[in-house]
Amino acid sequence: MKFDSKLSLKIFLLVFLGICISGCRSKQIESNIYLKEKALSKIDPQSESIKDRIWFDKKIKNFDKVQVNVQLTPEMIEGSFMENVTTRELFYSKDNDFNYVKEYVKESFKNSFNNSRHFKLVNENNGDSLVLNFYITQIIRGKPVLGAIGNISSFTPIGLILLPIKLGVKGISDEHGGVIAMETTICDSQQNLYAVIVDRQKGSVALFNLKDFTTYGNIRTNINQWTKNIVNALDAIKDNYEVEFSQIDTFKFIDYE
Repeated sequence: MKFDSKLSLKIFLLVFLGICISGCRSKQIESNIYLKEKALSKIDPQSESIKDRIWFDKKIKNFDKVQVNVQLTPEMIEGSFMENVTTRELFYSKDNDFNYVKEYVKESFKNSFNNSRHFKLVNENNGDSLVLNFYITQIIRGKPVLGAIGNISSFTPIGLILLPIKLGVKGISDEHGGVIAMETTICDSQQNLYAVIVDRQKGSVALFNLKDFTTYGNIRTNINQWTKNIVNALDAIKDNYEVEFSQIDTFKFIDYE
């Protein structure tokens, strides 16, 4: 079989151009959409360090039940033309995506609380539970077509040669593999503030990333990481440990989880 270098180069340039266009036209997130002044005074939402973007009050240890409210509007999924170039756009509406993400977050919290040592997830608050408000402030869906071509092209001769450039473009892109941002507060029934969290995550960069073949693969991973971190933080306070937020590796050789 004869190697067609011109065809390989065209495929790579198409992927490279797609990544660059989607990166350049990204809708920037509005900062602090839901957080009030009191909550903002507890953190530095613009800091690069996650430690500066989280705050937990030790008085959380006085509670053992949590009610979760997930807030998301379809407008948070709106984006530029390139952001909307996904296979889901052909078959699903924004409302379907809105319901899918909202229910996925709820299920993720349910699974995380099932593994909690000290806290129970409740559906109703009788005044003795914490209220966790999880606000999704931005979603940029993954582009499976570009993701598939981008991963497969890495195994062509010209793709292997230019792989460092492609990985570099992915690394500096603010929206590679899909993006999700959130603001979270934890209060009691009297609206006393006990925790504030702000974060924004994109897909990891990998030589081969199976999650790039899906619209929400990377976003699901980040949601699961957040719910796990939040529940672990609540348990840590109960156990008198320091709160730590673990983050997903930004680079992996192969990402298949």
